Amino acid sequence: RERPIAVYGAVWNPFVPAGESSQFATFGTKHIKIWSVVNGRWLGFTCKFGSHPIDHVLSCVFLPPSNVFEPGLMLTGMPSGSIYIWRNGAVVKSLAAHSKGPEIISPTGAVTHSGVRCLRLRSNNSTLLSGGADGCVRGWAIKEGKLGGETLTFHLHRTDHTGGPKPAIRGLDCQDEGGDVFIAGTDNCDIWEVDKDPEPLVFGHSGPVNCVATHPAKPAVFASVISVGSLQRGAGRVLLWQADMRSLTRSASVNYACKSCSFSCSALGSSAVDDSPSHHLAVGGDGGHLLVLEEGTFATIFKDKWGSSAIDVLKYSPSNQFLAVGSHDFFVDLYIVRNGRDGQYQRHKRCAGHNSTVTQMDWSADSRVIMTNDQSYESLVWDPESARKVPHSQHNQAWHSWTCTLGFPVMGIWQEGNDGTDVNSVCRSNNEQFLVTADDHSCVRLYYFPCVVESAPNRLYRGHSSHVT
Repeated sequence: RERPIAVYGAVWNPFVPAGESSQFATFGTKHIKIWSVVNGRWLGFTCKFGSHPIDHVLSCVFLPPSNVFEPGLMLTGMPSGSIYIWRNGAVVKSLAAHSKGPEIISPTGAVTHSGVRCLRLRSNNSTLLSGGADGCVRGWAIKEGKLGGETLTFHLHRTDHTGGPKPAIRGLDCQDEGGDVFIAGTDNCDIWEVDKDPEPLVFGHSGPVNCVATHPAKPAVFASVISVGSLQRGAGRVLLWQADMRSLTRSASVNYACKSCSFSCSALGSSAVDDSPSHHLAVGGDGGHLLVLEEGTFATIFKDKWGSSAIDVLKYSPSNQFLAVGSHDFFVDLYIVRNGRDGQYQRHKRCAGHNSTVTQMDWSADSRVIMTNDQSYESLVWDPESARKVPHSQHNQAWHSWTCTLGFPVMGIWQEGNDGTDVNSVCRSNNEQFLVTADDHSCVRLYYFPCVVESAPNRLYRGHSSHVT
């Protein structure tokens, strides 16, 4: 069975009076149609590409007619980065406006490019704005109903971001009363206010957020890691945020999907910028990739690839002597950490004994043992010096953090009828008095810590519409 032809959008022709003579265009997979009222019914006319390459039509705008006797031109944005100029339902010219950008997968599953996704005519009808996959917004003069030369160019690329492709422009809009200010949205989920000095109004993530790590010494600072959907498997980004300013301070791209992150528990050396104390940020990703960054500059301190499976969880010991890395291949790998700007990390030993993917881990307050949970609901305790299992009970152990869903202090979080899959994550407060859980029932629950009685009393908070992870 053939897939229906996809329609990407529709746009009215504002220069044709409303009523019986109304007109609009629909565009999408290798087609564009102009619709008009004929004998009281809407009829569509398929436009002809002629000698120009037939491709997906990504955006469309009508230009004002040059006189009352001729219809106005129509412009479309194409994956190649060109703007096609149409007259009377046929392409008459192709204008190279933007670069085509990196390859992407279209809604039909075909490989294509982002090209020119946005075309917007200002309210004065004398300037056209185009947004492309090259991260640029360009202005074009409109005179007597014809597309003229380029009049302005804005590059919407954040200075805090290093590496990776430029953001593709996904949306444009202007104020009806005119003026030079306009709004642009990008595939990084950022919204820009563009004038003489463009700046982001809203920062966003361009892919699923897989992990968030709070800074141990700066309460308003946290890091997040994402995997970015693209044709190339395994793109990812690391981002550093300032919560009290609601701003993104730094970001960097890596060539694999990022799955986990963690700050060192105290400073490990000094910043390359101002010699201030600097923490390390460890990032785990697909394919067993481990990356350690300096928090102030995101300079690479250390990188390694011990295993071949994704690193789902990692944590520094409170003493900063060890970095523990839990992976999808059932192992917990231990690195020895040495202070200094050069970041001396050394492979230590591998803990082998889990029967499923390692999902959570916590260090004891004295850094002498580490507890790990896996997807088969197994909880193990390890000696980091020998990488051997610790056979005796740890119910009186003091823990630096608690994020494991299994263990003596969290026995009471399981509600009646729950199985091992219902509670997805837990986190103990820094003052060790409270515990928060997130579950499959769209709920966040607040408990006292430790939570050891059956069906422990809690406060329930609703608001999510699906599983809370």
